[in-house]
Amino acid sequence: MSVLTTFCIRMQFAHVLRFESILTQSISVPKRMMMEKRATSYDVAKLAGVSQSAVSRVFSPNGSASKKTREKVLEAARELAFVPNPIAKSLSLGRSRLAGLIVTQYAQQNYPVALRSAVDVMSETGDSLLIQIIDSSDYADTAIEQLLQKRVDIVICAASITVAAAQSCKDAAVPLVLINRTLDFEWVDQVVSPNADIMHDVAEHLATTGARETLFIDGGDDNWISVERRRGYVDGCRIHGLPDPAILSSSFDYDGGLAAIADLGESVRKFDAVVAANDPMALGALDALRHDIGLDVPSDIQVVGHDDTEVARYQSYGLTSVRQDMHNMLLKAIELAYARLDEPGRDKIATEVENELLLRSTTKNRSD
Repeated sequence: MSVLTTFCIRMQFAHVLRFESILTQSISVPKRMMMEKRATSYDVAKLAGVSQSAVSRVFSPNGSASKKTREKVLEAARELAFVPNPIAKSLSLGRSRLAGLIVTQYAQQNYPVALRSAVDVMSETGDSLLIQIIDSSDYADTAIEQLLQKRVDIVICAASITVAAAQSCKDAAVPLVLINRTLDFEWVDQVVSPNADIMHDVAEHLATTGARETLFIDGGDDNWISVERRRGYVDGCRIHGLPDPAILSSSFDYDGGLAAIADLGESVRKFDAVVAANDPMALGALDALRHDIGLDVPSDIQVVGHDDTEVARYQSYGLTSVRQDMHNMLLKAIELAYARLDEPGRDKIATEVENELLLRSTTKNRSD
C-alpha cells in the first residue's frame, strides 16, 4: 500500500529576520534610529522622492534602476531600516514561494542530514518546503500531482516517476529535478552520484584483501538505485579479477539483511565478503553473521554497505560504506530548479556529485 505523507515547513518569517539582521549590519543602523513601526516601501519612496515601483525595482534581483535612483533608495532604506517583504514580493512575481521535495520512506529514515540540508537551503531563499514521503516501491506521480495542485514553484524528486508526470510538470511550467534517478525526458534536470562506478572501488578493495567468493544483497529489480549498485559491483568484480558474485534479493532494510543471511544459514561460510546495496541491509547481515552464524568480521568474512548512515558510523559497527554527498546533491538540484524558472527553454542538465568509499573495521586492510 502506498504511503504518502506531506510536511510543510514555513521559513518566510525566519528568513525575514535573518535578512533584517544582515541588512542592519551592512548599513550600520544605530538602534536609536530604528523606527518603532516597520517601514514600508511607500515610506522609502516618499523619503527618497521616487515612485514605489522604483523602490521595488531596486530590491528586485532583475530590476532595473539608474545609479542615482538606486543610491537615493538605498540611502532612504538605510535611514528607515527598511526590510523588503519576501512574501509580498512573491505575490508581485506570481510565485507561491513553495518548493516541493519528494523522498521515499527509506530516504526519509536514512538521510535526516539531507532533509535538514533541504530545509536550510529553503530558509536562505525565504521559500516554504513541502515534503512528500512515499513508499519506496511506488512511483512519485501521485505526489507530483498533489504538489502541482498546491502550486509549488519547483519540484525536487528523489523517487522514480513516469514520463507522464514529467510532462505534467512541464505543462505547468514547474521545474522538475531528479535526484539519483534518470528519465529520458529532455526538460527534466538530474543530479546523481556515480552509483555504479563507486562499486568498482568496492570490488577492487575486496580483491586486494584476498577475497574471492562474494555475495551481493540487493533490494530487487524494482529498486533503481539497488539495480545500479548491483550492476556496478558485478562489473567491478569482472574488472578486478573476481568471480561473479552470488546475488540475493531481499527487502531494502535491516530485516532484509537479517533474512538474507538466515536464508543462507551455514552455507554463508563459503563467502569471503558480503556487499549490500544499502547500510540497513548490511547492518542486518552483519548482526546475523556475528550473532547467529558465529563468524568473526572481518577475519572470517567482510561486510560492506552503502550510504554511510549515522548508525554505520557507530563504534560497535564500524561499517565500511560509501558516502554520498547528499547535502551538495540537494544544493545542486535546488540551484538547477530555480535556474530553470529563469530560463525554462534551456537544455537539459545532468550532473554528478562524487561519492567516496570509507574503509572501517568490517573490511580488512589491503594484502601486502
